[in-house]
Amino acid sequence: MQNMETLDLHSNSLSGRIPDDPRKLKNLSKLRILDLSSNTMNGTIPNGIWRMQNMEVLNLHNNSLSGRIPDDFCKLKNLSWLLLNENLLSGPLPENVTQSQLTSIFQLNFSSNQLTGKIPSPFEMKRFQWSFLSNPGLCSSDHFGNLPMCPRLHLKMFVIILLVFGSTILICTGLIGLTKIKAFSSKQKADAPFPQWKLTAFQAIDYDIQDILCNLIDANLVGSGGSGKVYKICLGNRNGGVIAVKQIWCSSGELEHDVLEKQFQAEIEILGSIRHANIIKLLGYISSSESKLLIYEYMENGSLYEWLHQKDEPTTSTTRRLLNWPIRMSIAIDAARGLCYMHHGCSPAIAHRDVESSNILLDPQFKAKIADFGLARALLKAGEPESVSAVVGSFGYIAPEFGSSRKMNEKVDVYSFGVVLLELVTGRRANGGGGYENLAQWAWRQFHQDDEDIHLTNLIDAEIRDPAYSREVQLVLKLGLICTGT
Repeated sequence: MQNMETLDLHSNSLSGRIPDDPRKLKNLSKLRILDLSSNTMNGTIPNGIWRMQNMEVLNLHNNSLSGRIPDDFCKLKNLSWLLLNENLLSGPLPENVTQSQLTSIFQLNFSSNQLTGKIPSPFEMKRFQWSFLSNPGLCSSDHFGNLPMCPRLHLKMFVIILLVFGSTILICTGLIGLTKIKAFSSKQKADAPFPQWKLTAFQAIDYDIQDILCNLIDANLVGSGGSGKVYKICLGNRNGGVIAVKQIWCSSGELEHDVLEKQFQAEIEILGSIRHANIIKLLGYISSSESKLLIYEYMENGSLYEWLHQKDEPTTSTTRRLLNWPIRMSIAIDAARGLCYMHHGCSPAIAHRDVESSNILLDPQFKAKIADFGLARALLKAGEPESVSAVVGSFGYIAPEFGSSRKMNEKVDVYSFGVVLLELVTGRRANGGGGYENLAQWAWRQFHQDDEDIHLTNLIDAEIRDPAYSREVQLVLKLGLICTGT
């Protein structure tokens, strides 16, 4: 017990309280991963858990745990995943927490509890914006995470009322003072210099900075994500060119600003130096002290994710036709070629670290290209595991060994590519295995349960069950299972 590093008891119908015997918990001091999710545990979370300094992943979601979330969870320096959603936790969120203490936490989920009060400002980071849903008593500043705004005391109105009842002379004095301050502030803004923009191009272009800036309007907005907005810009030049421009979010928080700056630098350093038919082309970038813009070739058919998973959603602006198997097979081959070039054709080799169906874009002929290199990393030596400071990627696509060891190489992309293959064959989302499984876990469970003579038909998307391609579809399914095997 003293050397145990992983304890996984999820979905075992366990009930009662989590033991809080200091002597027993002391024997688990080396524990790095604790998963008690999807049971019927009750009572409060033992204080001893928050003293396990080696803890990296703590998953207690989908139980009946009660009590408050203590400040002590931030004392776990190695904690990267904290999942407490779907419990009965109550009271306010920890207030004595700093943004620097939350730096190592990659996944945080407090949703579907009974938490109350205002979300402390250190928690209001982009990567946590969906971490507090379904807590009716929570509120935030500026509608963070789609939560209602907290009521604010209008101090200025209160002061004005006091002045009105106190003295007419003081009112006049205050108004004169405010007028002068406002005039001075306006003059300061008028005298402030405009930000200086710089355009860097990686190939010959026939547009300038103003052509880009003038078209960053809502009418041209085609997408928005955790790191910025994407605009479709028709240049109207003699070549009739269309480009995509990604505007990186401006962040007031120093830590979040540093993260976005690193992603921006990774994008221009890697995409600015490589060229391949199956990797998105970075045409250039524009930067200033206040904002950064990345200019890409425009991929008219959007992402593979949209074609596989959003074709029936009411929010989809256009009707999408079905992707038949030959097109899906072609997309898989294109993505494999792009990854092969990154892993074996580049020196040094490059690990993408965020391969997923939403980052595989399609041109008018459904030729696939890998995009979004903000988390990409050049490897010191191909094939050799390298230590990283944090687990990155999207849920359902992250290789389990990467999450537990924090060591990575190009094999993390192989696992993620395997998940994309399973999406192409099954039509399911990466986190849509059903219950609390991701797609890879679901597919492996089905594979072990299935009769080999049935040829895994139940796993295959009904839209591509064409007998003419049955053998090929099953081979790609098995390849996806091989890539995600652990």
